[in-house]
Amino acid sequence: MYLLKLIKHWPPHRVFLADSIGAFSTAAILGLALVRASAHFGIRQSTFYFLAFFALVLLAYSFTNFLIRPRNPTIFLRGIALGNLTYIPITFYFLLFIETSPSALAFTYFTLEAVVIASIAYAEWKYADFYEQSRKAENSPPQINQSSLK
Repeated sequence: MYLLKLIKHWPPHRVFLADSIGAFSTAAILGLALVRASAHFGIRQSTFYFLAFFALVLLAYSFTNFLIRPRNPTIFLRGIALGNLTYIPITFYFLLFIETSPSALAFTYFTLEAVVIASIAYAEWKYADFYEQSRKAENSPPQINQSSLK
């Protein structure tokens, strides 16, 4: 996956910053732009505002982790990946069960958004795995090659 290759060599705080920028973009698109086109999407403005608020919560989480730079960021990286994944079923719950007449445009937009967010969450989770493995390798005692002792 290209995204994972891109972020693999980043320090964890940069991953949190990138996620913050993405969450800000999502909140702005939903809460400022798409809310004005709610009639074309067949979705109430309050739904757009709710989803934008959820994105702002994720923004606050990511940006806080960017600022504090936790000593062990693995759990926080997994937390943001799970938060991002949680956004997807919440969105589709609103589309399928709360909204009465979402348009094909709404389903298209939110399906594409879900693919992007799921890809980001996958990359964040894999990055957390990679980061945890690299930290364990750095902290493990050196391995003695038994054949060199003979």
